[in-house]
Amino acid sequence: MALPGTIEKISHGYPSFATKNGIYAVIEEYKGELSICVNVGREMEDIFLKDPRFYPTPYAAKHGWVSLKVHAGPLDWEEIAGLLEGSYRLR
Repeated sequence: MALPGTIEKISHGYPSFATKNGIYAVIEEYKGELSICVNVGREMEDIFLKDPRFYPTPYAAKHGWVSLKVHAGPLDWEEIAGLLEGSYRLR
């Protein structure tokens, strides 16, 4: 919510964070896995997917979205802040 113009809304049943230009982050549960979904761009997607904490975001991976498993270990909030800011800039 600290990023300019951000609103929280429900999209497809999940909390989403967006600006007037579109959604840049979603918190969702997929196959029992709670995740934070962000856009990293098609050119960076493969780098993130080499890390087992990430998986292709269902229905959005073709657009460069990846999902970070919340329970894959301790969360690095600086990393998450960077992911959110990067996704925000891509929207």
